[in-house]
Amino acid sequence: PHGLPLRRFRPPLPATLEFAAPTRQPVYVHTDRFHGAITDLRGPWRSSGDWWQGDRAWQRIEYDIAIAGGGLYRLLRVGEAWFIEGEYD
Repeated sequence: PHGLPLRRFRPPLPATLEFAAPTRQPVYVHTDRFHGAITDLRGPWRSSGDWWQGDRAWQRIEYDIAIAGGGLYRLLRVGEAWFIEGEYD
């Protein structure tokens, strides 16, 4: 079985998150296109590459989130910045 298709945003949408204390788990997301409470969260999934080349190394952390009122999205953290990478159909 294959999962749901991910429709990627190019470029990813910058996002601002609100976090629950003390767990620091994201509970609300804001973007220019939508906002809402995060009702379900799966992850984190960590990936990295080019670690052998210090000037090209990269790391990212991904989550799948559900938003109140509908919508399944891929949430992405790169460094300290958060993005919505895409929406699941």
